[in-house]
Amino acid sequence: SGKLFDARMYVSPLIDATGKQTGWMTSMTDITEPNRIREQLASSHERFTIVLEALDASVSVAPLGSQELLFANKLYRLWFGQNTEGHLRLVQQAGAYSGEKASDDVDDLAGLPIDSLTVASSENAEIFVSELGRWLEVRSRYINWADRRLAQMVIASDITPRRQAEELAAQQAERAQTASRLITMGEMASSVAHELNQPLTAISNYCSGMVSRIKNQQVKEEDLLWALEKTAHQAQRAGQIILRIRSFVQRSEPNRTVSDVSAMVSESLALAEIEMRRHDVRLTHHIA
Repeated sequence: SGKLFDARMYVSPLIDATGKQTGWMTSMTDITEPNRIREQLASSHERFTIVLEALDASVSVAPLGSQELLFANKLYRLWFGQNTEGHLRLVQQAGAYSGEKASDDVDDLAGLPIDSLTVASSENAEIFVSELGRWLEVRSRYINWADRRLAQMVIASDITPRRQAEELAAQQAERAQTASRLITMGEMASSVAHELNQPLTAISNYCSGMVSRIKNQQVKEEDLLWALEKTAHQAQRAGQIILRIRSFVQRSEPNRTVSDVSAMVSESLALAEIEMRRHDVRLTHHIA
C-alpha cells in the first residue's frame, strides 16, 4: 500500500543435506508499535530523570540489607558521591534523632509484611551533617523497587538558611527582651530610688540615734544590739535591692527553676509597701 513501517528482518542461508547453500530464507516482523511504546517509555524515563536531577534535594534509593545504590540524583552525587555510604549515614542519623534503636545482630524488619511498610507514612528528622556543614531535613519511606525488592528512599533537603534564620530570630528576641528590661528599668527608676531611700534613711537614723545616746551616756547594751541588728537588716535590704536590679537588666540565658509563687508575691508586695502606707492603703491577698 506504500505505507512506511518499522520492520525487523532476519536473513539465514538455506543449506541442503549435502551442506550446499541453495538459497536464502528471510523473515520480517512489523515492530512499529513496539518501537512506539519503547520510545514513549524512554521519553517518560527521561522526563522523570530530568525532574529528579533538577530537584534542590538529595534523593537516593537503596535496597535493605545491601550496599547497592539503586538510584541517586545529581545533588546526592554532589554531596555523597556514587556509593551508599551517605544514604546509610542519613538513615542512621535520622533514626538516632527520632529515638530508634538499631541492632547489628537483630533484623528489625524480619517478619514484617512488605505491603504494610510501603504504605506507612514517611519519617522526618532534622540532622546536622558536619562534613557538609549543613542542616538537612531527612524524609524516608519504604518502596517496592521495579524488581520487587524492598528498598528505602531517602530525601534530604538543605534547611541551613531556615535554621540560621531561626537562630537569628532567637538572638533578636533575646536582644528585644534585654531592651524591654532596660525600658522597664527606666520606668522603675523613680520607684527604686524611693525604695532605696527608705533603708538608707533608716540606717542614718539608727546610727545618729546611737551616736547621740553614746555621747549622752544613755545607751544600754541591749538597746545598742537592737539598733545594730536593725541597721544590719536595712543594709542587707538595700544590698538585695541593688542585686535584684542588676540581675533584672543583666543579659543572660533563660534559667528555668521551680519557684515559690507565695515568695514571689510577697517580694512584690514588699516593694509596694511604702507607697501603700503613704496612701493609707491596706492590702490583703490570698494565693490559691
